[in-house]
Amino acid sequence: MLTVHIASAAIAAPGLDGWEDAAAVLCGKSPYQPEAMRRYAPEVLPATERRRSSKSTRLAVHVSEEAVSARGPATEKMAVIFASANGDGDIADQICEALASPMRMVSPTRFHNSVHNAPAGYWSIATGARTPSTSLAGYDATFAAALMAASAQVIGEEIPVLLALYDLPFPDPLNEKRPMKYPFAAALVLTPQPTDSGLGSIDVRFAASDAPVSTMTDSALETLRSDNPAAQILPLLAGLARREATRIVVGHGETHRLGVEYRP
Repeated sequence: MLTVHIASAAIAAPGLDGWEDAAAVLCGKSPYQPEAMRRYAPEVLPATERRRSSKSTRLAVHVSEEAVSARGPATEKMAVIFASANGDGDIADQICEALASPMRMVSPTRFHNSVHNAPAGYWSIATGARTPSTSLAGYDATFAAALMAASAQVIGEEIPVLLALYDLPFPDPLNEKRPMKYPFAAALVLTPQPTDSGLGSIDVRFAASDAPVSTMTDSALETLRSDNPAAQILPLLAGLARREATRIVVGHGETHRLGVEYRP
């Protein structure tokens, strides 16, 4: 079992714009109204990098910036894990189109945005952090794999870890092969010790392989959770928003489960 503490949380999704507004929805105080997401322009990114970055990177950096600025350790002491099941679908589509054209010319900017660790690179440029960074993908089990990796790093290295999850729909025709309708991103700052304004702690462990995966009681929020791999974090965020002890089960591949017990 791995026990870590949650210093802060952030979220960006249709109808869930920022932790404070999202918490009111997730705890049932406000109705969920899935509205179109605004375009994010993270202030932490210098203007040049903001122009060069992709929509996917800007979303990942935005929730990271919100989680860190809310309350938590300084970025120069914080390791980071950026986790995405799909990576940057828009850039992949643009490169495929370029390679299918007669000239087969791929711009350097698109190429460097295509790698899975692009958001981590932009984050290090923006914050000047030289701490370890990990870029992780685990298909539909990405959240479970990333949470286990982040928790192990917090305990093993005794340092805070920023965990950012993000996934956006592919453009057509790629979306026909990997259907996804809604964009979603969230971030947690995990620490080895509790912080004064923290949100509580979690125990992370493997669960029985036949344990049912946790879902959302609100049908619209459940549609979001089941649509996007990054949104698998929603049941945990709902527990944080309610500030109630919560036990959830997350899918970790076809035959494994991850159990997460939250205590406020």
